[in-house]
Amino acid sequence: VLVGSGTVMPDDPALTYRGRRQGSQPVRVVVDSRGRIAPSAGLFNAPAESPALVFTTERAPVQWERDIFSAGGEAVRLEGSYDRVPWDEVMAHLADRHILSVLAEGGPAVHAALIQSGLADRWVSYIAPLILGGEKAPSAVGGPGLTLDNAVHLEVQQVLKREPDTIIEAWFRTARPRINREEEMPLVYRTN
Repeated sequence: VLVGSGTVMPDDPALTYRGRRQGSQPVRVVVDSRGRIAPSAGLFNAPAESPALVFTTERAPVQWERDIFSAGGEAVRLEGSYDRVPWDEVMAHLADRHILSVLAEGGPAVHAALIQSGLADRWVSYIAPLILGGEKAPSAVGGPGLTLDNAVHLEVQQVLKREPDTIIEAWFRTARPRINREEEMPLVYRTN
């Protein structure tokens, strides 16, 4: 499960599996280009089989990297003059560790970066029966913005009702494998 520092700092998530059925703990991944998350964050104290991975750049202080290690995490410093963590390198590093599936549960910046880099295959939206908003309310996707002219198209696979929420599962049109319409597409992501 992957989030950005903008999710860890205000929410302090454990990033652990808490489903009703038996399940294994996910590898916890955080993207933090400047070394902003605190070593006291809850994800470093959560029960897990592996340390939380924190991808960062040369902009993060070396002492912060040591503090993350002391807290039980593993800082992965990506070499190069990057302002932001390069997503293709993050995914390549995860693949080298045999992590081939990532659930990005981050905020608008993480979602925008993964969509813009072409690394997102599926979109799963949980829609609660609430109306929230306002001029300064964040949307699910940040970045420079999307309009009708440059909108990202999805192909909805299924809509589920899990009281009280509605769940929409879709493929990004550019990511969906070409299949015959009559064939059943296997689900990659299942909800609990």
